[in-house]
Amino acid sequence: MKFSKGIKFSKKGTVKKSEPGNIHYIALAAIAAVSVFFTIQTSAYGATLAALERQALDLTEENELLQSQIVQSSSLSSINEMTEDLGFIKPTKVLYITDEETVAKVP
Repeated sequence: MKFSKGIKFSKKGTVKKSEPGNIHYIALAAIAAVSVFFTIQTSAYGATLAALERQALDLTEENELLQSQIVQSSSLSSINEMTEDLGFIKPTKVLYITDEETVAKVP
């Protein structure tokens, strides 16, 4: 006769505990499998995070380089050199036009 789970009564009327069944081993194996799964997922996310941090560092360095190039190319000395290379020269004589003078008038 069996009255409750885990407790068995023998023919002599004494109570003895039953041995753990297969369900305990299945539950233990399931817990171990879930633990292994989450460990693998955590390590995969760690590798992804490391790659993203490396990419962020590379982009930060590239951004600093581009900002340095912008500052250098927009400096006055750099612009002066570019204008001389393009053939522009400093004017030797400056002409000022007043309102009274006519400009582009047919003679």
